[in-house]
Amino acid sequence: MILFERGRNIRIRLAQPATGARQSLTELDVSNPTESDVEFILRAYDSTLPYLSAIGSEEQWGTKPFSSRPDTVAKYTIMIDNGYRHHSNFVETGLEHPEQSGVFLCEVKYHQQLWTRKAALQCASSFPDYVPERLADQATRQAKNYVYLNSIITDRRAGPLRKRALEALYIFGLVWAQQFDKTMVYGDVWAGNGGSLLQYYRDLGGTVIGIFDVQDKHGPGMPWTGYLVRKDLPPELGIIDLLPKRHGACTVRL
Repeated sequence: MILFERGRNIRIRLAQPATGARQSLTELDVSNPTESDVEFILRAYDSTLPYLSAIGSEEQWGTKPFSSRPDTVAKYTIMIDNGYRHHSNFVETGLEHPEQSGVFLCEVKYHQQLWTRKAALQCASSFPDYVPERLADQATRQAKNYVYLNSIITDRRAGPLRKRALEALYIFGLVWAQQFDKTMVYGDVWAGNGGSLLQYYRDLGGTVIGIFDVQDKHGPGMPWTGYLVRKDLPPELGIIDLLPKRHGACTVRL
């Protein structure tokens, strides 16, 4: 299900289940259509692990491939199936407004070729359980004036434009939240590797709420330290207004 398309070379698509979708990946002109969206996302995570290990950043995602973690495979399978079914019901009937949760893909087309999946974004309507209450109390969690960006992953197999796809999905997440009259977006960022990832999201306009630890998040004996980050959304502004000034209108082509 195509949610947004800019020009002829970039689009945002709702991730779909391996079976039962309105259109197949072949009909959607997606390259490598035998790889389902669930498989793409899991293998995108897998593609980052050797790089993270090489730079001493194993704690960010762990060392075990995501595609061989049964709980993770089941989680994404159910999440994508539920999100796709919910949005499809809205499109078909118009009776139920789609919720803000979902898994979204950024795809790029080169020179009239097929669409290549570059990155994935998971949005949710609630905080993850691992975020401590001292950073997000019950009133904050129950306010429902936010969207939580659980994760953004780029596929290192996909070649160039990965960072542009990541930024495109991040900005799409902000606009998606605005469509549901949300006033802020939350997310968490790994604190390691000299804080480079945190600085990246600060450059995109994020504000740090606080730091926290999660024991064994991606494997036994592998602690994870991260920051809770918030991005406030100005009302009734367009996508360019959500971009930090350093980007302008030409870097993130949405």
